[in-house]
This record gives sequence, C-alpha cells and structure tokens, in this order.
Amino acid sequence: MTDVLELHDRQNFEIFAYYCGIDRTDDTQQRIMKAVDHWIDINGLNDDQAAAKIAADGIDILIDLNGYTKDARTKVFARRPAPIAVNWFGYPGTMASPYHHYLIADPFIVPPDLEAYYSERVVHLPCYQPNDRHRLVAERRPSRAEAGLPEDAFNAENHAEYVPPLDDNPDAHAPGSVLWLLTGTNDSNARLRKAAGDHGISPDRLVFAREAAQPRTLGALSLGGSVPRQRALWRPHHRRRVHCG
Repeated sequence: MTDVLELHDRQNFEIFAYYCGIDRTDDTQQRIMKAVDHWIDINGLNDDQAAAKIAADGIDILIDLNGYTKDARTKVFARRPAPIAVNWFGYPGTMASPYHHYLIADPFIVPPDLEAYYSERVVHLPCYQPNDRHRLVAERRPSRAEAGLPEDAFNAENHAEYVPPLDDNPDAHAPGSVLWLLTGTNDSNARLRKAAGDHGISPDRLVFAREAAQPRTLGALSLGGSVPRQRALWRPHHRRRVHCG
C-alpha cells in the first residue's frame, strides 16, 4: 500500500492514516508517515474514542484496509464515523455489514455475476491489488537449481492461502511443470503432497521454498518471470479527506 499512498493526488485529497497495527517503527512505517498528511496512532484509543477522533477530523471516505483480519478495528466502522466506508485490500471478501458501503475489487476477485452475494456495492479496478515498486530486491538472484526448481514452467502461490485444483491429468495442460509454494509446516507440506499423489500427480512436483528476507524472496521471483506493475487512477471532483487504516 505504501506506493499507493505516495501517489495520491494532494490537490484533491487530504490523507489521514489511522494506525492500529504492530507497535513497531520500521522503514515501511517511516515511508507511510512521510506519504500522508496526518498520522494518528489509535492503538491507545478504545472504539468510541477512535470513532470520535475520525468524526472530528471530518473524514469523507473511510477505507478499511483490514476487514476481518488480525488487529482490525471493525467496531470503529460500526459507529459510522464517516459518511462513506470502503472495504479494500486486506480482506477481499464481503464484510456483510450495513456500514461498509463499497468494496473495491476486480472481475477475478468478485465476478460480476456474483455481486448479488455481497453486501457492499462492488467497484471494479482492472486489478484490485497494488504492488510497491520501490521494495529492495537482492542483487544476487538464485539459480533454478539453488531454488530446487527444474528448467520447466512452474506456478508460484502462497502456501497458506492455496487450495490446489489438482487435475487428474496435469500433463495435458503443463507437461513437466511443478508447483512452487512457500513452505508451511511439515504436516501441511505432507498433506499437499498426499493430495497430489491421490490425484495421480507425483508429490515431487510440489516444490517448497524456504522462508527468506523479503529482498531475497523478491529476487527469486524472477525465476518465474516478471511481476506485473499495477496502478490505480483516481479522478476526484473536489478535495476530500481520505482515511487509509
């Protein structure tokens, strides 16, 4: 999200960041603090106090970047401290609440024929997920052999969120390919390999990458091709106060 905050049109938007995350100062937090007009840490405020602060700041659009995730402050949104509340990025599903008015998604996250099942009005971008273009990438990038990958095609996925649609005849679509996943626990790795075997796929075609510092991980992504760059364009009619928190 940092790049998004840095790219806001300051002539039309005044950006408030209400922070409810980890009590830690790091480079990313420093970048965000410089990218916004106002930084307010609400960890020390209860829900009533946080909502009162947001209302007093005159926020026009309140953007929920957490949804139902760790450290979320959903009860603040339930107090309706701003006239418009938007669900975006952290929880790409419906909040099923009467106090989230919009959900920013794309046609893959929310197919148009399924919008009726979302309590929010769905607003589509070409791609709902922004990517920070300024993250550090390790200069030395591993070889395929070092990453345990063959020279054939593969797919990269997040292990924790991946439920593989295992095909009984995978070679019909991607002969010689492997599925490259961030490692989980030994048990979860074994379950995925068993699921592959149950569908007639060699368990060896699941390759698990070790956890590493982000610059090294980003460098390894080049083994699978380029990472697409996404950009969202806002066309406001007048200056509004926007909260991203």
